[in-house]
Amino acid sequence: MRRKTVLVLSLAACALFLGYTLLWALGAPEAGELKVEARPAESAALLTGRDDPDTLPGELLPGQTVDINTAPVEELRLLPGIGEVLAQAIVDYRQTNGPFDSPEALMEVPGIGKGRFEGLAEKITIGDNA
Repeated sequence: MRRKTVLVLSLAACALFLGYTLLWALGAPEAGELKVEARPAESAALLTGRDDPDTLPGELLPGQTVDINTAPVEELRLLPGIGEVLAQAIVDYRQTNGPFDSPEALMEVPGIGKGRFEGLAEKITIGDNA
């Protein structure tokens, strides 16, 4: 029985030694270190929340704004409470009346009242057109 215990312990020690040697040879991180590798496309996905850097995200990132004087329908739809119909109404209003001279002028678009405007006021800008 004692021989079996010694044999098992010896095999366990060899397995640990070989495992550690293999991890070291493969460049495993030391205790407390974190090894992270990312390709550029994966980095873009992490930073933007998007898998494809050429597509729009599903929502705005914190601090990100939309220029209501230049944004196409797809970008306007990123604003909270703005669907395809209201986004198209914004574009149509802009084409008919020219650029917005203030963010509050967005309330002149049918369907955008004070409550809806207050929900997106900090997420819109009028760019250099003021």
